[in-house]
Amino acid sequence: MPELLQLPLEIILTILLDSDLDVRDAYAIQALNHFFAQLYKTSIRLQYHLECQVAMVMDNPGCNLSIEKRLQMLRAQEASWKSLDPTMERSVPWPEYDCWSWQIERGHVLALGGTTDDEYSVEAVDSLSMLDHFGLKPRWPGKAAEEPLKNHFIPINDVEASYFCTCIAEHDLIAVLECFYKHSTGEHHPFATKPCISLYRVPDDVEIGEDAFIQMAMEVFGENFVVTNEVHVKPVGGDVQILILLYIYNWKTGNPKCEPIPVPNTGFIVLDHDLIMLPDNDTWSMVIYYIPPSSVGGQVKLIQRLKLPTMRNPSANTIRWAKCRSVPNPTGDGLFPKYVPPSVPFISRPELALAHFRWEILTPEDEELYSLIFHRNSIMNLLPSRNEWLTTTPAAVESLAMNWNEWGPRISLWRHTGGRQRGMGGLGHTATTNGQYHIYSVPDVSQFSIEDYNKYHVRRYNREIPEEFEDEHILEGETFLPPVVTYLPYYEVTSEEYDYEYVYITDGIIVGTNAVLSDDEEDSKAACEILYFGAS
Repeated sequence: MPELLQLPLEIILTILLDSDLDVRDAYAIQALNHFFAQLYKTSIRLQYHLECQVAMVMDNPGCNLSIEKRLQMLRAQEASWKSLDPTMERSVPWPEYDCWSWQIERGHVLALGGTTDDEYSVEAVDSLSMLDHFGLKPRWPGKAAEEPLKNHFIPINDVEASYFCTCIAEHDLIAVLECFYKHSTGEHHPFATKPCISLYRVPDDVEIGEDAFIQMAMEVFGENFVVTNEVHVKPVGGDVQILILLYIYNWKTGNPKCEPIPVPNTGFIVLDHDLIMLPDNDTWSMVIYYIPPSSVGGQVKLIQRLKLPTMRNPSANTIRWAKCRSVPNPTGDGLFPKYVPPSVPFISRPELALAHFRWEILTPEDEELYSLIFHRNSIMNLLPSRNEWLTTTPAAVESLAMNWNEWGPRISLWRHTGGRQRGMGGLGHTATTNGQYHIYSVPDVSQFSIEDYNKYHVRRYNREIPEEFEDEHILEGETFLPPVVTYLPYYEVTSEEYDYEYVYITDGIIVGTNAVLSDDEEDSKAACEILYFGAS
């Protein structure tokens, strides 16, 4: 320590900023050591570095703002989220045509839709630049200063689909079914050598009959394009069959990385740049697949199975569906996303983001909704080394499967989120996550709630209001045996009165909407309100 203090202040500061010093250790040192206390008080860079860790955000290395301005914006955003008091609110126009699908990604809300009566015939993706409506003027690489990215339409003329996904921050990309477009221009993406790839098609001798149902989930991250597709088909002279397949492609080359993999449901999340995680309803577990990079090659393979809590009467229960979300996604190279505007000082850290899973379980008495929440990095800490993934076998994965009590209680939160016949309350029409925050609206109540799972925020909340803090969460009822006890802490803030049917969250922004589609024009309404949390 004495030798360190003999160095010039700038070198000491550089050592601290480049080190893996834990934020709790840093604050403990400056509380005990006068030199470091003074260094912290006088160094804007050190304050910003540590407060980014506390907020669980990553600094934008291409940001054109001063460190002092970034720190000001970070503190303003943290205070605004804590009180759930938005800095600014704007109501914005929305497309007059029907919107089949929504996506929200840093600074943009996008809708896929059209004006035709055919549900699967779409005309455009409408991209709304949210920050521009607050006069914050996000600038994107390649755009002149006088050309901020405003609302624009991306025409979709060669695809019939009602599903799409975005990867704007990393690749300036929108994938509509199996076609890839550049978000900023609306043209086919130049990195995709095959602008459209061909997924599974229903054979000619198979009809999609009265019981037709198509559902998809898709993500683009790094070079990977991952799609799950569920279709209910009826062969000629046969019964309705349910086909659910997982496809994994290199979107840049258009080449598949594996044969389609049968899966029990469409939901999945991106766990890391080469890992995806799916609920396996057939075995009541979570499974993790490794996706090797094309430059290395190798087999897409199952590397881990995590069992879920024991059901009381599994043979009598039917798992109807599972839905998943974890945002933002990791980038392929692990670096800061290339297309985040330089006017944006920081974004949520992907490796620490929440993952949210929801199930609908049909029991003999009711249709029940359950949810499971944990952090991405808590699952990554359970996995073997990457070298072991390359040599693991299916038999080894099954033999090393982890029981629920081995992995789940300390890092997760299980809860019952509603029952239809019993009219039980719980998470409502929409529940979504971004970074450390989970937002949901409750039916018939003109409010929404934010749950904060940031461990530093939770500790502060526990100190300020200890009587409202819960150390454990007990899930009781008839579905699981015995009651499920989990310990992932959070604190909750409820909004003032807002008349939103649906709520969504992204970095620094909440989007509330009342989009209701109806054959009767008088009953239809479309409104979109944006709440901004942070400094202008």
